[in-house]
Amino acid sequence: MMDVPVAGEDVEDGAPGGPVPLGDAETLAAQVRGRLSLVKELPEVLPMNQLMKAPLASSGLQLHQESPDRQPPGSLNGRWNTRRILMDMRVGAVATLLIAGAAGCGSPTSPGGVTFELIYRGRLANGDGGFIVMSPDGSSKRILARPTEAPFCASMSPDGKRLLYNTMSPNRIVTLDVATGRETYLTDPGTESNECPAWAPDGSRIAFYRGPVAPFSGFAVYFMNADGSNVRELAPEGYAANGMDWSPDGKWLAVVGIDHRLVLLDATTGALVRLLTATGFAYDPQFSPDGSQIAYAFSSSGAGEIYVSNVHGGNVRRLTTVGPNDSHNRARWSPNGTLLAYWGFVPDTLPLRIVPAIKVVTSAGIPVPWKRDAEIFGDGPFWRVRP
Repeated sequence: MMDVPVAGEDVEDGAPGGPVPLGDAETLAAQVRGRLSLVKELPEVLPMNQLMKAPLASSGLQLHQESPDRQPPGSLNGRWNTRRILMDMRVGAVATLLIAGAAGCGSPTSPGGVTFELIYRGRLANGDGGFIVMSPDGSSKRILARPTEAPFCASMSPDGKRLLYNTMSPNRIVTLDVATGRETYLTDPGTESNECPAWAPDGSRIAFYRGPVAPFSGFAVYFMNADGSNVRELAPEGYAANGMDWSPDGKWLAVVGIDHRLVLLDATTGALVRLLTATGFAYDPQFSPDGSQIAYAFSSSGAGEIYVSNVHGGNVRRLTTVGPNDSHNRARWSPNGTLLAYWGFVPDTLPLRIVPAIKVVTSAGIPVPWKRDAEIFGDGPFWRVRP
């Protein structure tokens, strides 16, 4: 069981965060709700010809779509689904980052004898796309599931049998039974947006962000049962839909405030417990399997990098360093806590173009090479214990 967080340790010089004491709860809530400056919007769907012309930076970098193993699922009839910008990427000048859909997974054996696999959004070399599953060394790739719409914020149920994600066009939260391929819609499209769902550790509930499409004053945090029933609000508007995660004991939720700092919420009362990062742009938090650490992406002025801190916000460590034209996103712990998968950008075979690619590092930040491939193209990685 994880202890209630208390004031944290000192943070190393130059670290992006650390324990930030909570003052008066009402004052903090007002501060969180008042900051909208970093949230930018893109059209939900862009025609392919517009997307290929949209500059990623002053240098003219563009996303590449022509090779089938690089083309994300959901790009039906020459269209890519795009969604809210998660971060800015610095490429000479700060660039607008377009997020496009892709998926996959993987599988070796941990020291405790548990077999696990890595999943991501992507396409196989033959052009077949969807959620790809593979071993953590990048071998044994195969299609796990084919969602009807492009999935975002995907994760696996604790029993490894159902996928959970939200779609953007139309917007709804979906579960997909891996064995049968059956999709179940837990929310319906409407005037409110439902995003970034996260399984409770026992699989009985789902937390997610809900907020009006416009005017936008931040998202509220909601719960519902795993079948979509009993929907209720946990915390009022004041959050950004940039990822969330439950602590392994189910007591806490790591969420993102509208000012883009990581916030720890009491999962029973919705009370703000602690700010985990200082000024900057944090997103995609996830607790380590033992509940002692949190991994997240963080950007102070440009490209995101992967950081890890303890649950009090102290002992901050940077695990990755971005190169030119890159940004690191959505770090996810392996079930045994020894590896973290994330996605970034790599140069394409064509000049001045970049493509999303899956990366893995150890918990100490040491890169792990793939067994056969120089790169594995895709994004949104996450793990599952093999059923």
